[in-house]
Amino acid sequence: MQPSANLAFPQEPQPSHYYAARDVASSPLRVATKNGNENEKFLFYRGVSVAPAPLSALVLPNGQIEAMNQSSGEIPKLILFERRGEKVGFREVNALREGAILDPPVLNASFDSVLPDLKASLISSGLYPEEAHAMLESWKDSWFEEGSRLIYIVPNSFVEKILPLSIQPQPAKVRRVFVGRIELLTPAAQKAIETAASTHDKAALAKYVRFAAPMIEMILRRNPSSAHSAELSQELSRIYSSYVAQSVRH
Repeated sequence: MQPSANLAFPQEPQPSHYYAARDVASSPLRVATKNGNENEKFLFYRGVSVAPAPLSALVLPNGQIEAMNQSSGEIPKLILFERRGEKVGFREVNALREGAILDPPVLNASFDSVLPDLKASLISSGLYPEEAHAMLESWKDSWFEEGSRLIYIVPNSFVEKILPLSIQPQPAKVRRVFVGRIELLTPAAQKAIETAASTHDKAALAKYVRFAAPMIEMILRRNPSSAHSAELSQELSRIYSSYVAQSVRH
């Protein structure tokens, strides 16, 4: 750790959303790599886990979303977010102890309206204001992309149980703030994907990024003999073929 150092950090040819995490008043770290020492200042990372998530979600037949807290701790903030093109909407639940049923959001909101409340929740969970801002700048393109999802602040008790942390010497205070997300295949999302597949609209499917393939698989499992099954299967094959081609190039 180098508290007062004015250091140069590694850069890539193209700007990275990770670089927003450098715009905070944290101390740079010197990291030993196989290519020598590097200086870095990242505060955020993302990952996957095999542990059961603290929140479960069910899309009901009428389009409502049932969210159930599966942990012993309170979920400080839960946001049901939906984006269809340039239209966005969201619903919020504070201090979720057990469960809630949410209606689909009305798509009459803006990004400027959803970000302040989420930032305030990150701050109340333990981040400094500039850290909360940097966290949103790092992940907002992913959190608020096309589709429907639940975004929530993970209970601290769950974090400590799944990822215990030990620091020596022991600091005076530790704050750990995790944000979870659950992608939802709503009736609106299914209709949009089926329409894109039937019209071979690759640009529309690309908006779902890495979730397009698993969503198509889920649609086919639910109704393998639907009117759109042939087009969906064709698009699924195309997506997986592109994955293979990318792997070969790398």
